Amino acid sequence: MKKINIICFIIVATVIWSCDIIRVPAYVKREFNEYHGAFNNGYDTIINTQGYYRYISDDRIPYYTFIMFFPDGTFLGLFSSKNNLENDFFEHLLYDDERNIKSFLKHYYWGCYFIHKDTIEAISINHVISLNQYYDGIAMDVFVIDNEQNLILIAEKSKNRKQDRFVSVSKNNISYPAKLTFIPLSKLPPSDCWIKNRRWFWKNTDAWKQYKRTY
Repeated sequence: MKKINIICFIIVATVIWSCDIIRVPAYVKREFNEYHGAFNNGYDTIINTQGYYRYISDDRIPYYTFIMFFPDGTFLGLFSSKNNLENDFFEHLLYDDERNIKSFLKHYYWGCYFIHKDTIEAISINHVISLNQYYDGIAMDVFVIDNEQNLILIAEKSKNRKQDRFVSVSKNNISYPAKLTFIPLSKLPPSDCWIKNRRWFWKNTDAWKQYKRTY
């Protein structure tokens, strides 16, 4: 009986640890501190930032990937089984993010992105421990800019504390290359996400202090 209780405790603890609120690990902070670039970089002249890009999987039950790029170099991503993203849904996500500002594991995710010629590298915080093998501490999505209305997802990568580089992953519900189509929004949410309040997200301390004074 004692052995059964111990096994049950381990299972419950693992599930809670994989789904509950945990701190952002140091190696994730270091990754963002290394990659995060300057804000106000003119990205809104290269891609469309007045809405979001959407990908629909080719599964029998469609699954949707949404990603919204902000002009300041941050982005908001979401996986959903529903195709009903409206302005109030984005606002709800942002409200929930403020309410659970210390939460690390979420069904949506924040990150920063960089554009190199026609390629976008979008780096985000993701699950560190999860029953889902495709989730890890740091994730990188690589897009090719087809035009202002379309992006092509060509690779998804992950990195954890045991790896010194990003490695490619393949998700069952995505066929590569995957085309994302732009959907405009009449009202845009702000990009004042919780990770912008953290010093480790910023490459420059003075820029972070200026942001804190402004917001």
